[in-house]
Amino acid sequence: MSDKLLISFLGWQPGDRLVIQLAGSLVATARRCGRSPVVLRSDRYLRLPVSVRGALGLRGGGRVFMVAVPHVDAVLVHHVSVLDDMVTGYYELDQT
Repeated sequence: MSDKLLISFLGWQPGDRLVIQLAGSLVATARRCGRSPVVLRSDRYLRLPVSVRGALGLRGGGRVFMVAVPHVDAVLVHHVSVLDDMVTGYYELDQT
């Protein structure tokens, strides 16, 4: 997955080591971690481990929604269905 603007916004550079893990049933986190074997390559793609992709219900070409969280130097990777729920919930609250 690539969102070069998002990665650049966080200041992540090729060669940075990342830990990528499941943080819930529909979200994964990516953070810089000096001891991780996962390295951000020059193309700046986040490569989710098979176990994380499976837990998120992602198949090849699956769509995700990525959010930068600068104060914790992380990226949240959501299954696109979460975005649907967020938008629907927002507009339901706005109607009251």
